[in-house]
Amino acid sequence: MFQGVSDDMLSELDESLFEIKKYVKDELIIEQNAEPDGIYLIAKGSLVIKKITTKETAGKEAKEIVLNVCNKNEFVGEMALVSNKKRSANVYCFSAQCKILFINTDNFYKIYEKLHEIQMNLGKTIVDRLGETSIRATNEMSKYKKLLDVQLDNAERNNALLKSHKDLSDKNVQLEENIKIVKRKSIIDTIVVMVNTFKSDIENSISSSIDIIDKLSSELPPEKLEDLNKLKELINSMSDVLHTYQNSSSISFEKNRDNEKIIKFKK
Repeated sequence: MFQGVSDDMLSELDESLFEIKKYVKDELIIEQNAEPDGIYLIAKGSLVIKKITTKETAGKEAKEIVLNVCNKNEFVGEMALVSNKKRSANVYCFSAQCKILFINTDNFYKIYEKLHEIQMNLGKTIVDRLGETSIRATNEMSKYKKLLDVQLDNAERNNALLKSHKDLSDKNVQLEENIKIVKRKSIIDTIVVMVNTFKSDIENSISSSIDIIDKLSSELPPEKLEDLNKLKELINSMSDVLHTYQNSSSISFEKNRDNEKIIKFKK
């Protein structure tokens, strides 16, 4: 957090801005869904970050997955602090003992406004951790990281980096939306490939069926042709439907009467 800050600048910070907290192994430090209260700097020991993925039910405990382990000189709690959202995970003491330098929200922003280096360090950490949790959107995350890197460079000159909580929150919302768009496009591309493969497999059969019907039509009397013509129309309609299915712009995702997800192909 304070990397790059000179000793002289550090010596000017009031000790009352920091609160020393001590924990033992497995003791809860930050609770998931709690309101953000500040940032936690690890002075000694290590912490483990776990996220509850399933709710507690009768006879079954809530399930937690390990997201990360943080060691001495690292910090946690910055995401909820800058976005002003509830804590997204539980944080426990991982080592036998750990010592924490806690800075509450008000005190943190006093330091934040005074030390440009903290703005740089905090921004880079946020970028890194967003990258770790956005594996499915690697390309989008790369663009987002480059954008933040530019903003981090500008922060050294204009003291403007990460001063707007809303701006960061909006970027996170946009990133999530981009992930959905990329995922939807991937699904649609897969559907179109399947349709094209299916069409390729049966188009010869459709063509041959039409040829056989035309041949039979020439050999039968007019009064016998009605059902044969209906069959020809049905086969032609199959070809029309496959043509509609090939157009990815006609695909939409809806639900049927049983509230089940289905794919709709519109002309």
